Amino acid sequence: MRMNKRILFFLPLLIAVSNLSALPPSATNSIINNSNRNVTNNASGGSEVNSGIRARRAVINGSTVLNANQNVVNNASGGSKVNSGIIADDAEITNGSLLKNSNIMINNTALDASTINSGIDAEMAELNDAELINNNNQVNNFARNGSTINSGITVKNSQISNSSLNNDNTRVNNTAINNAHINSGISTENVKITKSKISNENNRVNNTATNNSSSSSGIDLGGN
Repeated sequence: MRMNKRILFFLPLLIAVSNLSALPPSATNSIINNSNRNVTNNASGGSEVNSGIRARRAVINGSTVLNANQNVVNNASGGSKVNSGIIADDAEITNGSLLKNSNIMINNTALDASTINSGIDAEMAELNDAELINNNNQVNNFARNGSTINSGITVKNSQISNSSLNNDNTRVNNTAINNAHINSGISTENVKITKSKISNENNRVNNTATNNSSSSSGIDLGGN
């Protein structure tokens, strides 16, 4: 009887511990810093490479998240994914938090339904009293055959209040071919924006899109 009682006593504890992995990541009053210099990321055949910061469904409260890319080459093909930027999909970014990403001398090539992010991806996020800053300098984006590249800021389907988004493009070349899509600006499609500031600046930028493709280095609020 003693043995059975002990098993019953410890069983709830084991269940509680096993559920910890389901909790979302969080950062409170913290600094997260990542840097890529002279890095080459290659993903092919449905593979995935991350050299940046991933914070999906995270709670970022009063924190600073910094990511810097310099002389980075990202190649994705065959339905693959590469991230060298910041991904904060479905995250809560609040209380003075800052997400800052910089791209200097970057070459992104996405082929055959692949995805590359070297910017800030915060789709379906909630931003309140937050700041997102992204800088592109000497960046080349090439996407073909249903691929997608983001080297800017994308906050599609998000809620933004009392916040600021700032993006800057200098010497950027975007080429999208055959149902491909490139964003080096700020994509705010289907976003509710309240008491916030959105700023984008382009200097020496070339956009080329052919065969049902799209390339944006500006501010995209959606619509036709």
